[in-house]
Order: sequence, then structure tokens, then C-alpha cells
Amino acid sequence: MRNTYLIVGIIVVALVFVAFAVVRAKLPQIGNLGKGPTPTASVQEEVKELISVGVHTPAKTAVIDSVALKKSGFAAIFENNNGVPGEILGVSTLLPAGTHQNITVALSRKTVSGETLFAKLYSDNGDGNFQLPGPDEPIKDEQGKELMAQFQVTSESSGFQIPATGLGQDSQ
Repeated sequence: MRNTYLIVGIIVVALVFVAFAVVRAKLPQIGNLGKGPTPTASVQEEVKELISVGVHTPAKTAVIDSVALKKSGFAAIFENNNGVPGEILGVSTLLPAGTHQNITVALSRKTVSGETLFAKLYSDNGDGNFQLPGPDEPIKDEQGKELMAQFQVTSESSGFQIPATGLGQDSQ
């Protein structure tokens, strides 16, 4: 009977150790809480630039689901001006090169149910400050189209999300 307790005790200690190791491996960013988005891809990896945004409910913030950058840049939210980006509503903090998830952007006004907005990527000119118009240029895909995503604001009672796809816009 005594050996049974000893074996059970050893198994429990081993399970606790394994559980601790798993939790610690899953939370590598815990020391970065409150320090802005942390890239999930190494800068050395080949990153294909992209932006993805889902459906939103009316709010004074927008959450960009995913951004991938080859070099530091920004994600900006724009009003819809007849199917193209219009007035800027908000911009992210400087995002380092890499992949980022769930980037919250403060907006200058609360969004309205039924409106369509745009999220657009910009490269940083090296000073760490977003400037539009100015030296921070829109990021373009291989065909020379600006990388952006169009997304819909729905009523607060709607609970579904449809991921937005990246849209290209020919640069002037």
C-alpha cells in the first residue's frame, strides 16, 4: 500500500512538472504585456505582406485580425469614399517587421452600423511616426496595388464574422 502512494505521488509530481512546462511554452510573450503587439514571425523569415479584418460592431476602435510586414510600418483605418479609402479615422502604433494578430486601432469617431471601412498598410520611413500625407508610403503587392482590406460594420446584435479579403488598389 505504501508503494502505491509513492508511485501515485511520483506520477502527480511528474504531471505537474509537464503541465508547468507546457503552460510556460505556450506563454512566451507574458513579459511583453502592455508593450504593444509582438511579432509572431521572425524578421529573418520571408514574410508575405498582408492585412486581414473581419466584420465589426459599432465602436470607437477597430481590431485588425492579422498584419504581416517585411519591415516596420503602420495599419490605418479609413472611411469609405465611394468605394475607395477616404478620411483617415485612426492608425496603429508602429508595428515591427513580422506577423501581428489582433491590433487595436483607436478611431476618431464611433463607427456606424451598415458602413464600410478600409484598413490599409503603410511602411515607416524610419522615424517611427505615421505621416500622411508624407514620407510613409502605402505598401503595395507584386502587381503594384496598395495592400488594404475592406470591412463591414454590423448592428450590435449581429454575432457572426466574415473575414475580409485583401483588396488591391492601383496607385496613381
